[in-house]
Amino acid sequence: MEFNPNNIITAISTITASVFSGLLGYVMNRNSKALAASRERIAVLASQHKAALEQVEAYHVEEGLLVAELAKLGRGGIKTHKTRFRDMVSRQGFARPSMTALDARKAIDELKAHSVR
Repeated sequence: MEFNPNNIITAISTITASVFSGLLGYVMNRNSKALAASRERIAVLASQHKAALEQVEAYHVEEGLLVAELAKLGRGGIKTHKTRFRDMVSRQGFARPSMTALDARKAIDELKAHSVR
């Protein structure tokens, strides 16, 4: 058998390509699992965020109904009651609502439009 440098180069190239291909497959598989887990986590968080926004919207509607009923009793206007109750909540250490029901609805609709699948 005669020594041929082309056979050695071909063998080394084949081994290198096999190692590289195997390594690439391993990295891609590992990254696809991480990506799938990340997508699942994002979907869960988006669902929880949507539920919280729906609660904000519902509480604003409820607040509107309650202060409208109080205003009907003749003890101040709707804005007066809202301000009074929001001030009481703030004094207890809670955040003063800055998001409106409309803001919450817009955010919900945007989440639905860009939901992660």
